Order: sequence, then structure tokens, then C-alpha cells
Amino acid sequence: MIAETGFRWGESTALQPRDLQMRNGRPVLRVQRAWKRDEGGQPYLGAPKSKKSRRTVVVRWGLWNKLKRRAKGLKPTDLLFTGPMGGRWDAGTFRRLRWVPAIELAAEKFGLTKRPRIHDLRHSHAAWLIAAKVPLPAIQARLGHESITTTIDVYGHLLDALDDEVVAAVEWAMDPMAPLPGFLVHSGLAQLPHQRGWVAPGGWTDPGGTPAAPGDSETVFVITAGGRRVPFAERQHAQAVADQWNDDRAGTITKLREAGWTEDEINRVRALAPEERERWTGAGPVWCRKPDRQLVYHRVATFRPDGTLAHEPEPMADGWVWEFETDLYTDATAQMRTEFRPGPSALTEAFARGTDKEAVSRAYDEVCAKAQEVCGHSPYLKPLITGE
Repeated sequence: MIAETGFRWGESTALQPRDLQMRNGRPVLRVQRAWKRDEGGQPYLGAPKSKKSRRTVVVRWGLWNKLKRRAKGLKPTDLLFTGPMGGRWDAGTFRRLRWVPAIELAAEKFGLTKRPRIHDLRHSHAAWLIAAKVPLPAIQARLGHESITTTIDVYGHLLDALDDEVVAAVEWAMDPMAPLPGFLVHSGLAQLPHQRGWVAPGGWTDPGGTPAAPGDSETVFVITAGGRRVPFAERQHAQAVADQWNDDRAGTITKLREAGWTEDEINRVRALAPEERERWTGAGPVWCRKPDRQLVYHRVATFRPDGTLAHEPEPMADGWVWEFETDLYTDATAQMRTEFRPGPSALTEAFARGTDKEAVSRAYDEVCAKAQEVCGHSPYLKPLITGE
């Protein structure tokens, strides 16, 4: 549990059944208390280490199900993890009875050469997140660091491996047609740039339809659809989605081949066959049903600070969108929003999407008018004016 959450020892051993909750359809653990010692050295349950340490952390369904089974029959305020006598797990006792024997066994059977501390599990968790290119503010929030300076001081030496991603992110911000940085491709926060009618992420109304928990089995079947990894509890659901995804894009894939795209490049557009894994360690829920699919219309326009179009908008686009494509999926007739885009041009983008073409067209006209009204108030204009 510590390895999967990065919790401190005092936070982990203070968890109670009431801390297992749901947020936005995902299982979470709430850190609301931690073991401390008073002036006399006696342990007591108190507030976490700092204000930022009081936090809510999303976890895998597999871990959450295990903890729910452990909590079965316990009172809401009982401890989830207890020592040999049924009370608080003392760190020294745990190390002597459980940790050291496990380390020695690992050295004997598997050739472990290091002598890690229990707290090193927390460091390993942070290193995994950095290796997966998770942004530092998200790591700070997950670990409960009061200041991001702490996160950087402790784990800054691991950031050199992200140099390529940093350059890719800047290039993409300066040129929307540049390839997406890897962390955006796999997070599903934005669409691939070559897809027609690209729409920036965030700000849409949640369409609902949260998937259910996958039950006790941790085996998952993962498809990679358009660069996005999607896990399923059943192979048949995964295969059905992959087949339908490729059917929807058959014409596009044919044109890309004719244009000379390599198979690796085409794999960024199509869905790959399900890959069976022992468990799901990525972000997002495991789908226990076939996700919904909608024909969604969408259109985007970009305005300069003076209200003029930055370029001629493309015609309205449409396409089949799956429920897990949260950046575009909706079952609403029409939705709209504006977004200030960072960069020296301080552009403002207007978006409209929905399931009804005429309603989306009307929403597009309305949101364009709104974007022209607010584009002169972009927060990214300030550095250009003040020279900061």
C-alpha cells in the first residue's frame, strides 16, 4: 500500500475504513490523520504533518478492493493495519518482525543487494511518477509536500531524463501542428494534432457514465487506441472497442498508408489488439462494460487579442467519439467554451461541440462572439505589455 500511494509510515498506519471513499467515480484514500508523539514520547493520532499533507489520493481498483476486504467487519474508526497485539503498528516493531526478514529473504532468493528502508518505498513511488512524466505539481500533491521546492529538492536529480519531453512540450505550445509530447499522448488530455477539428482539453461539462469497479480480479486487457491506453476487465469488451475503433477510421488509415506513413506512425491513429496484463498500474478506471459511443460535431476558432481571426477556421468536423475520450466525448446537444492559450501570441480559442449539428453551429457562432469580447483580457498579454 505504501509503494502504491507514497504515503508516510505514520499516515499509512493511521488509515481507517472511513478513509476509503469514491471521488468522480474513482477509488480514493483520504489522509486525514497521522501518528505523532507528544512531549513525553507517547504516540497519539493527530493532524497530518502539514496542511498539504491532508489530501485525497486516487488509487488502483485492485488496491482499493483489497483494502475494502480488509475493512470488512471493522468499525469506521478502527485501524486498517494493526500490530501483533491488535493496536498501533510501531515502526521499529514492524521493521524487526516483518521488514528485515523480508529483505533477508529477498537477498537470499532473488539476489537483492541493497538494504532499503521502509521510507524508500515512498521515494520509489515518486521515482515511478517522474519516470512516467507525471507533472511535478501532481507529484507534490500526491506526496503531501507543503512546497513544490521540497519535491524538487528531493527528486530534482531525476528530472534530467525529461529533457526531451520539456523540449517537445515547448515546441508543441509554440506550434500546434507539432507532435504531441509523450505525456499528453498517453494521458488523453489532448487529441493528436493531425486529427481534424482538434479541440484543446479541459473545461467541458462532465457527461457522466462512470464505469463500475472491476471486482476482485486484477487481470486487465489493455488496448492502445490513438495513443491512449484503455484498460478493460473483459477481453471481449476490449476487442469489440478496438475493432469498432479501426472500422471508424478505416478510410483514414488507408489514406495515411497511401501518403507514405510508416506502420509505427499509423499505430498512433488505430487501435492495437488487447494486451493481457496481470494488473492495471496506469491512470484512470478499468472499464467493466463497453463504453458508450457518440457521433460528436465540433468546431474551433482562434482569435488574436484585437479580435481578429488568427487563421481561417476549418469547417465543422464530426466523428465517432468514445466515452473514455473525455476531451471530446459528450451526450449533450451542444456545449461551448472559451480558453486563453499560453504563448507570445496570447491567442483565445472558441470551442463548440455536441450531438446536434445545427445546435453546435449556433453554439459556435455564440462562443465566437464571446471569445471576441474577452480576447483582449487574456492573462498572457501582461508579460507582453510590461516586459516581464
